[in-house]
Amino acid sequence: MKKLQFIPIVGVFLLAVLACSLVTGSPVDPEISVDQPSISLDTATLPPTAEPDEPTVFSPSPTPEPQAPSVMTPEFGVVRVSEGDVLNVRSGPGVDNDVIDTLDPHATGITMTGDHQKVGSSMWVEIETPTGTLGWANAHFLTEVVNTNVFCNDPQVTALIDKFVSSIQTRDGEILGKLVSPIDGLTIRVSWWNPEVNFSAKEINGIFDDPTVYDWGVQDGSGFAIQGPFGNEILPWMDDILKADFSQHCNDLENGSGPSAGYIIWPFEYQNINYFALYRSAPADQEFDWRTWAIGITYHKGQPYIAFMVQYHWEI
Repeated sequence: MKKLQFIPIVGVFLLAVLACSLVTGSPVDPEISVDQPSISLDTATLPPTAEPDEPTVFSPSPTPEPQAPSVMTPEFGVVRVSEGDVLNVRSGPGVDNDVIDTLDPHATGITMTGDHQKVGSSMWVEIETPTGTLGWANAHFLTEVVNTNVFCNDPQVTALIDKFVSSIQTRDGEILGKLVSPIDGLTIRVSWWNPEVNFSAKEINGIFDDPTVYDWGVQDGSGFAIQGPFGNEILPWMDDILKADFSQHCNDLENGSGPSAGYIIWPFEYQNINYFALYRSAPADQEFDWRTWAIGITYHKGQPYIAFMVQYHWEI
């Protein structure tokens, strides 16, 4: 906003002075059905009117004091809650407290008061819902909501993806462990419809050599079980992309994948999560031989972390 100030000067002639000043202002208990495992505007001060017999002195308007940047309260949304289920908001931390409200699987506009408490292995946080209810929810089912344009143009995210690719290519579990979410670790799906396999940030450190056999779900078409260590079952599919030429597509699976008879969708439970699709296109003579890993990224205190990985390829 601009304001015009007129300073009258008494003398032989009436001189109008125009002074313009511009001031810029600046998880959780899805309990789905079961309980879970300023703008500030400174007005310039008018200079005193000169006495009739005194010489007129023109002084610049005082420079406004610099304003501290405003701090926006992060907005949170629900994540990891399945279609048809709800996230319970309780009167206190822990599932032993009464349910006082519920949130749908894609709810946003949630704020945190700052109070938190660990109950067992779960971190509970006090929240205010969009309707004004003050209660407690499991932080595992909440994520910081970031506008897609902000996310896609965040240089921190670009640097994170680069470090992630490098850590996989060099088999550096220690670096990879520092890139994944310190709150939720890393969740992997061999396809969007297969079950989640979750690793803590600590477990990620040794993931390349870990002999633990995990149940990753079943193969499309045959229905055969996919079981084995990360290094045997997941890493080769990641190398297929990351050791080849691939393109990156922000929140875009339509252009970040190839043809398929099956669905190519970002999981329902992750709708409040932004992602980058790392896509290796098919060779000219094998149009169905393409592969994508969508890398879901969450923010914690303004810092982005790798939190989800979902694979896509030709399906029957």
